[in-house]
Amino acid sequence: MVKHNNVIPNGHFKKHWQNYVKTWFNQPARKARRRIARQKKAVRIFPRPTAGPLRPIVHGQTLKYNMKLRAGRGFTLEELKAAGISKKLAPTIGISVDHRRKNRSLEGLQTNVQRLKTYKAKLVVFPRRARKFKAGDSTAEELATSTQVQGPYLPISREKPSVELVKITEEMKSFKAYNKLRVERMNERHIGARLKKAAEAEKEDKKAYSLNQPKPNPDQIWAENTKQGVLEAVEEKIRNQEKRGKELYSLSISLTLQEPPSSEANFDLPLCEDIGGRIVNRREVKSSSNNYRFSQARVRNDEREKDIFFEQRLEGAISTKKIELLTTPEPSGRWSLELTK
Repeated sequence: MVKHNNVIPNGHFKKHWQNYVKTWFNQPARKARRRIARQKKAVRIFPRPTAGPLRPIVHGQTLKYNMKLRAGRGFTLEELKAAGISKKLAPTIGISVDHRRKNRSLEGLQTNVQRLKTYKAKLVVFPRRARKFKAGDSTAEELATSTQVQGPYLPISREKPSVELVKITEEMKSFKAYNKLRVERMNERHIGARLKKAAEAEKEDKKAYSLNQPKPNPDQIWAENTKQGVLEAVEEKIRNQEKRGKELYSLSISLTLQEPPSSEANFDLPLCEDIGGRIVNRREVKSSSNNYRFSQARVRNDEREKDIFFEQRLEGAISTKKIELLTTPEPSGRWSLELTK
């Protein structure tokens, strides 16, 4: 008697099951047919290898199979170029080409390039017409000893990594891996705060250093800037006169100087040095009140001697400067540079 709350047996066995039975008795005959077809193909494609064209070594797709190696569709154009084989010649000598695949790693590129070079070294090229050899064809001796390659050639094999055995030291035994992981995890978590703190400390150090440094003298800054501006104006004037090809005996330039920070602001013009002359003699005289200065320098430049007179007077906030350049060949000629503010 049926127990428990199960489905009531109601089998339908009156079906024509004999019509749906599939047998496999023709398998031995198919095996023989495939073998004969392989033999006929080998005769037809002689002397080419029976396994077909050369295929590259590639990695499988997805995370599950990317550690395994397999045969790819064809070699990339970059691999063929590195091996010295043109993309049009490759299919004619039994090398498959795939223009869509790209090399993602240097190791894969080098592996396939070496595979192509090995194949090229073992390759025997038959002439298209017997007894008509062309460039790139093998010699008659190589053709006589060559045979058709049966089965796979240049098989894909993965090298097994070797295990190196070492002796366990006391340092290894005392190493605490869990503590090391916790410390490194903490360092990674706090790296941003530590960098920020170090940057702030560096900023404070720079600020403290700048406070300890003496403040720049505004009179000195004004003197340097004024001196540079005057020299540039004189050089520009002299260059323009030399471009015209005229002998220059008189030079007059008027410049507007910037307001000095104080009435004691002063600057000196080593005009002969900056323009390119060589000082031969120089003397300087100062007055007791320090508001009058007279300088003289003899300069040799372009085989001509020049006397440079520099005069400066300070009267309160108004500064008047005058520079006179005397030429030795013609004493009557005079270059004068007047700066009035």
